[in-house]
Amino acid sequence: MHLYNSQGDEIAYQVNDRLYNLNGDNIGFFLENMNFFIGLNGFYLGEIVINNRLMFRSDNPYLEIDYGDRGETGNIGDLGKIGNIGGIGPVPGFRDIR
Repeated sequence: MHLYNSQGDEIAYQVNDRLYNLNGDNIGFFLENMNFFIGLNGFYLGEIVINNRLMFRSDNPYLEIDYGDRGETGNIGDLGKIGNIGGIGPVPGFRDIR
């Protein structure tokens, strides 16, 4: 699944429970039971809002929890880029991932 920021810019891919940047590098994992992504360092990274927007929830109660270093799983290559799909404006309680 292609993931975007609030401006509609493509920022990442989700493939199964893994998160990849646009270069295909593994940058995180999806914790299905928590419904959010953690980075390779084990800390909260962001979550999907409004179907396909990967955003950071600033009041997420799990920000300080370390879910453990997951290690890096390699590169999946270029999955093709769709480009900008249009902005959605601000989402209360969320910000774009930096």
